[in-house]
Amino acid sequence: MGSSRGKAAEKTQVVKKKPANVENPKWNPSARVRAFLAAFKATASVTRAAKAAGIGRSAHYRLLERSPGYRAAFQEAERIAADAIEDEAVRRAMEGEERQVLYHGMPAMELVDPNDPDKGLKARVERERSDALIALLLKAKKPREYRDRVEHDVGPELAKKFDGTFEELLATYRNLISTPEKDEK
Repeated sequence: MGSSRGKAAEKTQVVKKKPANVENPKWNPSARVRAFLAAFKATASVTRAAKAAGIGRSAHYRLLERSPGYRAAFQEAERIAADAIEDEAVRRAMEGEERQVLYHGMPAMELVDPNDPDKGLKARVERERSDALIALLLKAKKPREYRDRVEHDVGPELAKKFDGTFEELLATYRNLISTPEKDEK
């Protein structure tokens, strides 16, 4: 008899349900909120995500203000969306996009097979890379080498070393700001 009870106990397993949000098990979003977050990850647009999930944009902003769990989930969705945008920028910068070549506003045509003219014509395309995206990516990835540089050129009257007292410095400053420009006379 003890053996039948043991077999029954072996067959019965306790299955624990995993919480909806591991970081905050108390936060259990509705299906619409989950749909909004998924759509935002894919589109990086609050407007498009709200429309896809069937909620208003204002609901998203209310949740951001009121729900720490939602705020954390949305920050993660923003990070994922930003990574996807960056991946697309890298792809467009490095691989480029195919663009149809136009001649006098009409598609330029070329032979499908230059060795066999009977195969017909096709629209000519060229791959266009984005130099602007490459420059932005370099500034983001290597800011020390590719940042915008600003140089300040001061006139010789300001470039002098000052060895006087604070009162003399203040008098010199007042003199500089009160002297009218030559063009104003």
